[in-house]
Amino acid sequence: MKRLLFTIILSLICFSSVALAEEVTKENLFPVDISGKVFDKNGNLFNEEVLIKITAEITFPDAASVDGVGSREESYEFKVSNGHFSWSGKASYITVTAEKEGYHRISVKLPRSKRIIEEEDGFPVRVATEITSRDTILYLIPKGVSSKLEYTENAYIPDLDEKQSFGKQCGWSFAKRWYYPVDKDVPVDIVLDINENNQHIYTMKEPGGFVYCPGLPQRESALNELYNNFNLMPEAPEDGYVQTICPADNADKEQGDIYYYFKTPDGKYGKIAFRGYIDYYINPDGSRDLEVDKFLYRPPLNPDVKHMPDDNEAYSPDEY
Repeated sequence: MKRLLFTIILSLICFSSVALAEEVTKENLFPVDISGKVFDKNGNLFNEEVLIKITAEITFPDAASVDGVGSREESYEFKVSNGHFSWSGKASYITVTAEKEGYHRISVKLPRSKRIIEEEDGFPVRVATEITSRDTILYLIPKGVSSKLEYTENAYIPDLDEKQSFGKQCGWSFAKRWYYPVDKDVPVDIVLDINENNQHIYTMKEPGGFVYCPGLPQRESALNELYNNFNLMPEAPEDGYVQTICPADNADKEQGDIYYYFKTPDGKYGKIAFRGYIDYYINPDGSRDLEVDKFLYRPPLNPDVKHMPDDNEAYSPDEY
């Protein structure tokens, strides 16, 4: 009798453990139905073979994790040759990636959306959560010639009304890697001023200049969602540079930072991002090749602060 009772209790414990495990690992799955296009840098359908990767992230409750959520990934790959792709399945989140040798790998993470199925008295009573996109767009940008560039981040030019400027118009010196008043002995390469609309305008000393680098739309249905980054700027143009720019003129075309190619007054080429502070790469060899393989970090140098010598260890963008 005791043996039978022990067996029953053990069975109940095992059943409860299985039920609990099933409850804990219940996955958050939503229907996925996506399609899209792959374009070249000129906006034409990419008619060569391209590898499309679908990464389906699946989340589930996990009491052992810090935030109570666990996740796993499932990957799917297929090739397309006409610029069109589609995929359907189930997932919590979806990332679509296009890859081709000689081109930059490009990915887009697609958000979940909600669709009202039924309403009562103007209020939704049934809502479907899904990942649906009929116009996902991926751009394949060819890689350039890898170079060892110099990188400076958080460069800063104060406005006239900021105490750091002491009421003087200031500019940035590439050689000194710091800001100075334009009437000081140190020559400045970029001068900051304010226009009549209280917007920042930057003027590069001749014969240098700027060329705006447009962003690329992530999805056709959301043209306000534009992006760019330094990886998509492999080669500075040979001409088309202008002395004065106003990044606010291009703010409605970008999501986040505003990017320009630039040429210094002494003939070196680089790429620069305006985000309040300024980040930029320069090719010290004078070449227009701006593909970042390794870079030397060159921080801003405040003349009032003692600095360590420049770090001559070369970093890759993934390591930094």
